[in-house]
Amino acid sequence: MYQPAKITFSYRHATPVPPFRLGATVPRVRVLAVDVAGYVARRCGFAATDIFGRSTNKHIGRFKHLTAFCVHKLRPEMSYTEIGLRLGGKDHSTISHSLHMAIVLRMKDRDFYELSEAVIDHFRSRT
Repeated sequence: MYQPAKITFSYRHATPVPPFRLGATVPRVRVLAVDVAGYVARRCGFAATDIFGRSTNKHIGRFKHLTAFCVHKLRPEMSYTEIGLRLGGKDHSTISHSLHMAIVLRMKDRDFYELSEAVIDHFRSRT
């Protein structure tokens, strides 16, 4: 999440002195859906292509839900359609269902909750 740079004040002049040039943009690391999918796959011990594929395996499905949830939390400006396109061409309704399942899993399964928080914290610490 973007946080504006802090402004320091000079006691001599009592005018704000920005820590960067005026008109310059603050550099920001953009989180990509493919990076989140790759990190989840590495952390859980399978190939990233499984997240993008059409597998209906329940075990892999949990991590597809996790990936969609983390992308949604890290990039709230992305629509469900955009998230779906970046996660293997899935439909917006699939992403909506996936987010719903991730919320249910976070409430029921403590390990899933901790994993989702760890993934989100990993990417938020980079920005």
